[in-house]
Amino acid sequence: MPLSATAFFIIKLLILFGVVYLIIKNIKVIALVIAALFLFFALQNVFGYNAVEVLTQIFTFPTN
Repeated sequence: MPLSATAFFIIKLLILFGVVYLIIKNIKVIALVIAALFLFFALQNVFGYNAVEVLTQIFTFPTN
């Protein structure tokens, strides 16, 4: 039995409110992550590293 359009809309609405609730609940953590990324990219000129290369090395898995 396929879902009706109303039930599908209600499910989408619940998922949307759940995502918004999780974002609001964890806003401090999200703000700290954004601030850390900003500092990481802003301080690359001061300390002389390339932020993109560092992130590439961190998130690249060896293929051997």
